[in-house]
Amino acid sequence: MQNGMLEPVLRKYSLVDNTRANLYFAVPSLGADPIDGITPSHSDGLTAVYGKWAGSLQARLAEANLSCRILHEKDFRRSTLEKLIWISAFNLVGAIHGGATMGDVATKYATDVDAMVTEMGMMVRFTLTVGMLPRLEERQREYALSVKDFKTGIKEFEWRNGYFYRYSMLAREKGFPDPTPMHTDWLEEGKKMGLIDW
Repeated sequence: MQNGMLEPVLRKYSLVDNTRANLYFAVPSLGADPIDGITPSHSDGLTAVYGKWAGSLQARLAEANLSCRILHEKDFRRSTLEKLIWISAFNLVGAIHGGATMGDVATKYATDVDAMVTEMGMMVRFTLTVGMLPRLEERQREYALSVKDFKTGIKEFEWRNGYFYRYSMLAREKGFPDPTPMHTDWLEEGKKMGLIDW
């Protein structure tokens, strides 16, 4: 189960065939009911699972009244990258804007976050050859609004924003343009502000 990019580690240890899940639900406080990742664009929910035990996880989540889609490998990878874009872009934009909530990022800072999501989606398409589904920016704002009161912040840098930053640094080293220049600029600004440590 992941909220970051585990593919390199899974490949390194020959674990790519493990059952994997992208969780789109949140628990606002201890003992509270979870908020399911159901949005106007995804009435069947966003949580997704792939692999041998996918049906078992789906059944277990259903016991808690949580949705879960079983996907084939290609669609699951797209889901993983879409979640990675969401968690990286929304948390970075929110952190730079003083730790804004997810809801504020989706509304007050929509122009900034949409630009970053677009940039990251293009990087995924042309560098990793995985195309995002239409209306990525709108769909990501919808999910942010479903968890609107959650505070943003940069966490687990290596597995989230660090994944995109490594591609940026590699491009620089090879003399190519940065595939995500806005993301890089905002990360480096966040580091100067003391919001990010890597």
